[in-house]
Amino acid sequence: CACEPSDLPHQSIHVLLRSPSWRLGGESLCSPRLFCRVGVRLLVMSAILPLFHPGGTLPMLKLNINGQTQQVDVEPEMPLLWVLRDQLGMTGTKFGCGIAQCGACTVQVNGTPVRSCSYPVASAANQKITTIEGLSADASHPVQVAWKALDVPQCGYCQSGQILAAAALLKRKPKPTDQDIDEAMTNICRCGSYQRIRAAIHMAAGTGKGIGSVIHYAGPGAANAKTGISTDLQIDRPNFRVFRVFRGEKSRPQIIPPTTAVSSHQRLP
Repeated sequence: CACEPSDLPHQSIHVLLRSPSWRLGGESLCSPRLFCRVGVRLLVMSAILPLFHPGGTLPMLKLNINGQTQQVDVEPEMPLLWVLRDQLGMTGTKFGCGIAQCGACTVQVNGTPVRSCSYPVASAANQKITTIEGLSADASHPVQVAWKALDVPQCGYCQSGQILAAAALLKRKPKPTDQDIDEAMTNICRCGSYQRIRAAIHMAAGTGKGIGSVIHYAGPGAANAKTGISTDLQIDRPNFRVFRVFRGEKSRPQIIPPTTAVSSHQRLP
């Protein structure tokens, strides 16, 4: 062996490497021949492995986002959310929980809503991806129009995901029922705008059931609006008062006297 020990610790290692229990293929681990064989294999592996790595010599991942082809050089397991936000600068898609529960990161893949925070970008390659930026060029999508008409957003953070989930629902079921909406709209809104979301989906679908479900709409078409939605609020506190706010030119708050239940499907005086 060419490596001569110079002190006791090195000598101990030297003896150990030359012992039979540390031999490979009949050769000592200090053998020049073995080092040569291992070195050649490592060189070959270092040349081949990049071919299986998206950051190597393979073509970058191709994504079809809002009708345009984008190429990204990222790890295949990177969540689609961070590719959109960090790599492509499309920040309309939001980060909420990171575990695919809240839905703030919802985008559409082939028309189906997915939670992009846990969706590997490799799974979206060569698929049709739609984000809030590409739902419509001028916010003219029926869902966006209804969202604006009913002032659905409050803080607005979750709304891009809500809108994309609603748009996917209407594409699948153009005239959804309340049950359809409840089952499809599983996104979380911490501001509690769920009733307005339901009303806006009905408005976008033209079911005639949206106006008056919770908010009292007094804008265009209100005189002919119909609703089949009835929500009873069980009130067990004697001094509790329910407020309904009218919207439109004659906006004014309405106070309902203490009561045991309130039905919201009828117009207030």
